[in-house]
Amino acid sequence: MRFKLGLKIVFIVLILAIIVLIGIGMYGVIMSENTQMEWSMGIPFVIMILGFLGVVYQIKTIKFYQNLDVKPKVKGVLFWLGNLLFSLALFCSSLYVLYTFYIMYFDSIGIFRANILVPLVVFSLGLILAIGLAIEQSLLYKAIVNYEERSLGDSIDDIKGHQEDDDLL
Repeated sequence: MRFKLGLKIVFIVLILAIIVLIGIGMYGVIMSENTQMEWSMGIPFVIMILGFLGVVYQIKTIKFYQNLDVKPKVKGVLFWLGNLLFSLALFCSSLYVLYTFYIMYFDSIGIFRANILVPLVVFSLGLILAIGLAIEQSLLYKAIVNYEERSLGDSIDDIKGHQEDDDLL
């Protein structure tokens, strides 16, 4: 449990870092180059909004790992969907940037340049984070569904058990 709780906190910190980096990048592009807003600039804003939904999802689901007495239920479908879409957007954008680096630097030149090492590491970690977010959400959802099925089965067994006792009287 402590590992999963620590992983949730790491996810929160990394998602917030990504949101801040995207915000700084957008501010730099808009302010320093004095450009006007274009439709393509809306993509990072959507990723930032999905990131905020992902942070809220992580905070709301921390209680499932802290307290075992909490009955897990899927509430706040918007946050679950936002986290899933954020992980999908992060996965796609990281994969796109890594592929672009491959086409630009490895395919045409054939040699490795040291100045692209940092972006490669950052976007590789973004890819790993996206996969981790999706896996964590999937495992938590499966655990909640299993809990609900067990709870339903236990309540049905309790009802059947009480009916048999009533028949004997």
